[in-house]
Amino acid sequence: MVTALWSLLAAAALLWPGRALGLFDGAPLSGAAEAILIGLVVPALWWFDRRFLATRVARAAIVVLLALKVSGLLLTPQGLCGRFSTAAPLIGEIATIGINEPRGVLRSWDVRADWRAEAPTCTAIVDRPYRDAAEFPAWWVNLVDFIKPGRHDLVLDLSGQMRVNERGTFALAAADGMAITGTVGGQPVAAAPGGAIAVTLDAGVHALALRANLSGEQWSLMPLWNGRDAWSSASLTTGVPGAIDRVAGVLGTLTSAVVFFMVLAWARYAMAALHADRALAIWMVIATAGMAWLGTAPRLERFAGLALAAGVAVPLSLRWRN
Repeated sequence: MVTALWSLLAAAALLWPGRALGLFDGAPLSGAAEAILIGLVVPALWWFDRRFLATRVARAAIVVLLALKVSGLLLTPQGLCGRFSTAAPLIGEIATIGINEPRGVLRSWDVRADWRAEAPTCTAIVDRPYRDAAEFPAWWVNLVDFIKPGRHDLVLDLSGQMRVNERGTFALAAADGMAITGTVGGQPVAAAPGGAIAVTLDAGVHALALRANLSGEQWSLMPLWNGRDAWSSASLTTGVPGAIDRVAGVLGTLTSAVVFFMVLAWARYAMAALHADRALAIWMVIATAGMAWLGTAPRLERFAGLALAAGVAVPLSLRWRN
């Protein structure tokens, strides 16, 4: 019963969406590293040896992580408010699932946004650069392709605040499938597909309100501040930031550090339990490396399940025969 309680607390601490961005800032696990670590490694460790949650190290890490997430509620959410939509109404059916969006809203699974509202302001929080269309929080693409073939009438409204500590230039390139209009720091901007916007701003806080009309499959969203990635060189928030928001970077780093420490300690604890089953430990390393390699070879990945069949030849003690 106690282990079950700490399991729930651990899940809450790891998945709770953090307002301070970091490598492991919680749901929706949009980064590759946190998707692997929190979405795959942690459940595997829990299944493998959940006794770790009874240790003082684990409970201390969970408490600290929860405290960091709670203190983050004082911050203005980092990231920009993104609202995806299409020409209203969006009505149709795909795989027996009825789609009825009278306002043409295109929702995502980002729990940080008000995506469940009837008329959401944000359908996703944009918290990192998107190099191509595959990186956009746009799982609805298949719905649009089915109901409205051709990917036309797609719109991304982006809003928020940018705080910078020095005078410089904000720049944003428009990919071949994008046309951008709006205002940056009160200055009107516009860029045709393949073009770019560039605005000179003084140190301080500046409002961003941009609209990107999307078509085709050539999209990207990589804002720059003085030629560098704006996510690392400036502070982007969904609302007007306060003085306390200056510690957001530190809070995000601490949160990620605690998560990494907790998972590393858990992995070490679990591996220590294998000291009498070296064959199993060796097999786990080989199988993991093999699955990772097969995942990079599109023509061979279908044989991953067949390769795991070799596991039946690994000698196991009674403890691991489950």
